[in-house]
Amino acid sequence: MAFRTASVLLFLAFLHVAGIYLFTRGFLLTRLALSSVTSCGDASIPCSLPPTHQRAVLLIVDALRFDFLSPNPPEPPSPYHHHVLTLPQELTAKYPKNSFLFNAHADPPTTTLQRIKGIVTGSLPTFVDMGTNFGASSIAEDSIVKQLQLVNKSIAFMGDDTWLSVFPTSFHPNMSHPFDSFNVEDLHTVDNGVIANLFPLLTDSVHAKEWDFIIGHFLGVDHVATASALTTRA
Repeated sequence: MAFRTASVLLFLAFLHVAGIYLFTRGFLLTRLALSSVTSCGDASIPCSLPPTHQRAVLLIVDALRFDFLSPNPPEPPSPYHHHVLTLPQELTAKYPKNSFLFNAHADPPTTTLQRIKGIVTGSLPTFVDMGTNFGASSIAEDSIVKQLQLVNKSIAFMGDDTWLSVFPTSFHPNMSHPFDSFNVEDLHTVDNGVIANLFPLLTDSVHAKEWDFIIGHFLGVDHVATASALTTRA
């Protein structure tokens, strides 16, 4: 009887150890950042397509669900969420050759820092990277931002200050407007700040010549979701 009990305990201990080993080796993967940067080796061979536009604007609405934008939301449709933000689907219907709507699936973690890395580098962050969302370090690998810097493009930024953690010296000092990203009880300051600093760059003929790329990161929707979750748990 004692031998059988000891065998069962050893078997259970083995299962626990094997489970922990497989979890740490398969789920908590480490991420290797490559420091090499894409460049043109032979000047006679073009390494990029000719630009179609002189300037570009990247707007990010953090935590905006796809079914809020889709013309075909799931059934039954919600009167509070679906067919409320209709401008994207209206523009796509009016200019089908210039825009389209699609649903992009992101692997976890879906925290802000990891999704920024995914957007600018095209890489897949690991789940253990989620811990760096609260203490981000600069991105050492190749990215859209770094490529713009290499060709002396001027980058303006406004919104979530996480961008300054990963790109501390990449944005034009006179066109950089970061806002606190962790005050989840404030639903409007970041978004109002993006709007207040974005439109002068777009409409003012003087400022329009100072930038080549604009990044605007809205956080209001994300803070609404976070505040709602905290209220529900409380």
